[in-house]
Amino acid sequence: MKTPISFLLLWFLAIPLLAQKESTGIIYSTHNNFKGCCIYIPATGFNLYDTPSGNLIGKIIKGSPEYGAVYKLYLQKDGHPDELIPYDKMEMVGYDLFSLVFTDKQDSFVKVLDDYWISIDEIKKGGLEAIGYKDFLINRTNEVLG
Repeated sequence: MKTPISFLLLWFLAIPLLAQKESTGIIYSTHNNFKGCCIYIPATGFNLYDTPSGNLIGKIIKGSPEYGAVYKLYLQKDGHPDELIPYDKMEMVGYDLFSLVFTDKQDSFVKVLDDYWISIDEIKKGGLEAIGYKDFLINRTNEVLG
């Protein structure tokens, strides 16, 4: 009798460990209201913080269309030259469309580029959403499955 009760107790204690929160995904437009080109990022870019609700330390901006850099993102930090963000920090989400990848989500911020944080409120003001990979695929079921 002790064994089944112990097993049930262990099972119920383990359930919260199995229910993991999705903390990775992309910055994407789920309502097709984004007016930009090529990369889902507002024309004004995104402010970057050192920690969630921390200090403003830089900005992510799009490349200039006049120089043919519409598929490029740059990291701007005070006192440093603009740094090109590599494509492995983005995900191709459509024909000629890219999204910035986030690797963690805390409070109302998402972590990008391994070291920086973007406010989810700022993402929403830009007409975008921080969406987990699972939700992204569910939203695109008709496109993917036909």
